[in-house]
Amino acid sequence: GGRGGGGWPMVIFGHGMCGPSYFYSELMTVLASWGYVVISDAAQGDCGSLEKSRILSSLTNSIRKLPYTTNVSMMVTNMEGELEYLRSRDDTAKDTLLVAGHSMGGGAALMFAGWLADIEPDFLRALVLVAPWNFARKPEILPSDAAAEVAAPTMVLCSTTDQMAPCEGYAFSRGSHAAPDPGARGDRAAGDIRR
Repeated sequence: GGRGGGGWPMVIFGHGMCGPSYFYSELMTVLASWGYVVISDAAQGDCGSLEKSRILSSLTNSIRKLPYTTNVSMMVTNMEGELEYLRSRDDTAKDTLLVAGHSMGGGAALMFAGWLADIEPDFLRALVLVAPWNFARKPEILPSDAAAEVAAPTMVLCSTTDQMAPCEGYAFSRGSHAAPDPGARGDRAAGDIRR
């Protein structure tokens, strides 16, 4: 184990929609260099790319992948497996978990943190959400609905002008220490979203 035999803190990172984990390899490498054991879901991958020479087949392939690559519940389930894996390692601090995510991964991270709060209320040490996606297929709850369950210090970085993942939902309208002003425009950092 690291850090005097106690193990290294664990980080689970959720990637953005159609942005596979390797897009974030520089960030994860920096976190690892600071002494964290970092894991990110690689199973959902990217949405594919359009190739001029094979436009119809590459477009069809991308559309076929969308239900899988945009499934927030699947990402949360994958995070549960990642936590199980991290806990099985000999070099991790079993009592120190940080969860972070960007866009769809931010929404999944928030839902995962809510699930974790129900089963192990004091386990999560911190939650970092960058432009968290607040969308779910019906009848699922929205990721922001899980915010009320999370007691860990939480940092949300978002923009009211973001067209894909604007600051909206429970986390940004109730209980936030730094709730966005609905009339304001531009980027902001919402503070701790605990009740």
